[in-house]
Amino acid sequence: MSESARKLLIAEIIFSFGTMLFIILYFIASNDWYMTIALLTGSVMLGLMSGRRLVEGRKGFGALIAALAVFVFFSAILDFI
Repeated sequence: MSESARKLLIAEIIFSFGTMLFIILYFIASNDWYMTIALLTGSVMLGLMSGRRLVEGRKGFGALIAALAVFVFFSAILDFI
């Protein structure tokens, strides 16, 4: 694993824990803002995951994850509106 892929993996793990935290806060506090923030951090996490796959050379799987990240980001925007 290259150094850039390792850095992307660390950032991906941080954002995945942040996403989990906001999902748990949503279920505890029932505040819709927590789910919006969870969707945004989840789209960042998926974007980082896609970038790591592209750096590793698996372009097809990276493109699929990038499409999923865009879908989650648009879901967050629609949840915000």
